[in-house]
Amino acid sequence: MKKVVNNDIKEVRSRQSEMPIEELPRSVQLFRQACGDAVKKPVTKDFVRKGQVGDWRNYFSDEQIERLWERIKLKTAGSDVMELWEGLDFMKFAP
Repeated sequence: MKKVVNNDIKEVRSRQSEMPIEELPRSVQLFRQACGDAVKKPVTKDFVRKGQVGDWRNYFSDEQIERLWERIKLKTAGSDVMELWEGLDFMKFAP
């Protein structure tokens, strides 16, 4: 079963990589745009994070942090949910 599924997935990915992006299903187009070149990189042992509180800072660029905060502001507008984290280390990254 595993061999069949793995081979099928490899074949589908191979065919999709050869197709022009506009011919792919919308969901695949969005996935490709979101992942960019990341899906082309081989998986390495660096993929697994440490799992320590606050370690996310080592994986996000300044631009990604800014985008994250913009998204948080958009999704929490009109609520006081972000006050739950007031005074915590996480909040020092808020713009």
